Amino acid sequence: MLSEHLAIMQLGVSLPQPINCDFCGGEHFNDSCHLYSMENSWWEQELHLYNQYEEESLSNIENVLMQFMKASQARFKANQNSIQNLEIQVGKLVREVTEIPFSVTREKTL
Repeated sequence: MLSEHLAIMQLGVSLPQPINCDFCGGEHFNDSCHLYSMENSWWEQELHLYNQYEEESLSNIENVLMQFMKASQARFKANQNSIQNLEIQVGKLVREVTEIPFSVTREKTL
């Protein structure tokens, strides 16, 4: 066997390197390793927990946003009602001022 190896080396041909698993050092591919499957399982669990946390965060953000939108709509409606009331009051004042005779208003200003 040694002589065969020397003969192959002299020809410039290299022997295939043995396959070593990066996880356990065994002679198999990484995806065949029981440690690899355990590590994948761990990562899948972590990823699931992260996704679940992200969904909860989005849900919380959506809830806060919905509350903000409702409060904003309520304030807008209240402001709209206040503006309408002010318009009505200004209209009444304009009518009352126009009904006052011109001579009376002129005498009071002089």
